[in-house]
Formats: sequence, C-alpha cells, structure tokens
Amino acid sequence: MDKILHKFLGIPYKLSISNLYIKENSKATIVFVHGLASSKNLWKEFESHLPKDVDILTIDLLGHGKSPKPLWGDAQALKNQARSIRRTLLKIKDRNKPIILVGHSLGALVSAEFAFLYPNTVNAIILLSPPIYRNKREKQGWRERILKKYYQAMINHPNVAQKMVEKIAKTSFINGGTKIENKEDFLPLINSLEYSIVNQNSFLILKDITIPTKIIYGAFDPVVIGKNIKELEKSNKYISATLIPTWHDVSKIMMRYIRKTIKEYLKES
Repeated sequence: MDKILHKFLGIPYKLSISNLYIKENSKATIVFVHGLASSKNLWKEFESHLPKDVDILTIDLLGHGKSPKPLWGDAQALKNQARSIRRTLLKIKDRNKPIILVGHSLGALVSAEFAFLYPNTVNAIILLSPPIYRNKREKQGWRERILKKYYQAMINHPNVAQKMVEKIAKTSFINGGTKIENKEDFLPLINSLEYSIVNQNSFLILKDITIPTKIIYGAFDPVVIGKNIKELEKSNKYISATLIPTWHDVSKIMMRYIRKTIKEYLKES
C-alpha cells in the first residue's frame, strides 16, 4: 500500500517535524535539514548559537529519524525528499513570514532541489558542506570519480557498509545520528546515498537557481568539491560562497556563519 500511495499515485510523505523554539513576533521561519545518517536531533546541541528572533523548525528526512523509511527504489531521491518537505511545511500556521532553508550535506542537496522546484515557497537557502558532484556529461574531476567509486562500493556491499556506519555512529563523527538497529533502518540510508548523492543533478540545478543562496563549506572537507562551488558562484549571481577553517561536520564556527547569514538575509528582506 505504501508503494501504491507514494510511488504510483505520487502522494508525498509527511515528515517528522519539531519546533526547536517558536518566538512571538518572530521575523522568519528557519527550517533546518540534516545530512545523511543524521537526524533532526543534530541541531539541538547548537540551539544557543541560533538567532533568537526567529522560529526554528527541524525536519527528519525520509529514511531518517522518526520520518517514514520507505524501501522501494528511488524513494529517497532528491525530488521525493523535496516534495515531502513541501507537504510537511504546509503545517506552518503563519506562512506569511519569510522561510529560510538551512541544509547540511545531503540536506543541502535537498534544500537546493526544494528551492528549484518551489522558488515561491522559500526566500533563501543556506547550504552547508554540500557534496555537489557533476555527472559524466559534465566532465567530472578526479576527486569526484574517486568519491563516487567509493560510494558505489558501499551501495554494492550494504552489509559491510552497515557495520562500518554502525561503528561510526557510536562515535561523535555523525552528530545527531539516526538509529540503525536493523537492515530496514540501514537500507533507506543506502538508497539516499545512491539516489540523492551518487545520482544527482544538483550542479545543473544550482546553475539555474533564482533565489539567494549561500554556500558555507570547510577548507578541510574531504567530500566537498571546492572547484564546483567556485564555478557556481562565478556563474550565478544569486550564489555566494564562504570557505571556513573546518571540515565536513557541522561545527560551532559553521553555526556562527549561519547566524550571520540569516541576519543578513533578514535585513535585506
């Protein structure tokens, strides 16, 4: 029934959404979207670093946290993730406030897809550590090819990948990690890797994005291709990028730049 409703009939899923805090007379609604194998719990530890004059919402992506974990094919493709976020955001009572999406890693790709599909729904996006890769027709660089081969090996050997991710999840490597207790918990993550990161179209989407877009990425990030980000910034007037001294995971220094960017957007709106 799940596959019939959501794949064949195209009904988007409802995602698990939480209010980190809601303020009276807030200036905007900020929606935080986590990365692969993480969850909305990621943002709780950074609450003190966020602006206090806005509403803060956090979402579990499909296949993560308390959101549905469909196992069919490309359920976790970027388009399906974006459509599910749109359905979920219909719950927001005051939709007249500006909405800013803040996405980390996989969540950054989902946020870009959302802004491309629904430009009139969101006022700005902030993309953190986005793994933006070109496809073969766009002349991939050597690092992109190596990363994709590594990801494909994980997809081809999910049992080995699951043991590795379970070990990593026990450390602080993945902030706010989603629970992985069995194969049904892990397969949606592998599907997300395959259909949203390996097979993505984010580079072309961002070339055509028409809303304010800020990219914040780390100088020591092993999975982000800085060359692609620089080219996007050069080719699209709506995109600006900031390189900071950190790596892939969300950090306190990254949160300072998020706060600064949100305040800049609100002044301009």
